[in-house]
Amino acid sequence: MLIEVKRQFKPSSVFQALSELFALDLLVKDPVISLLTGLADNWQFFWISEGAILKAIIKEPGEAFQVTRTLLAQSLPAGTDIELPCFQEPVKRLKLRNVLPLIGEGGGSFVSEILVG
Repeated sequence: MLIEVKRQFKPSSVFQALSELFALDLLVKDPVISLLTGLADNWQFFWISEGAILKAIIKEPGEAFQVTRTLLAQSLPAGTDIELPCFQEPVKRLKLRNVLPLIGEGGGSFVSEILVG
């Protein structure tokens, strides 16, 4: 799990967190989740899933800590459904190489937001 703490959120903060998510995904064998937070009321979780980068925003620090604890307590292989506190649906993390479109296939928007809470 990658954790990025920022005092102030700028558009470049999200791009930095995504760049680090991609880099770490290439370096490790298991799928990765990235957390971008200011430790107050904005906790953004990013992960690679089927055909997109998914993002969940949590506003309550207690809920975000529960999610973080759950993720750190598990080491599950790619493609496994993970039940997380306050998430409406299970999370399925994949490796980047398994979801990128092949050259010439194109693709739409690559970052999608999910509902939490």
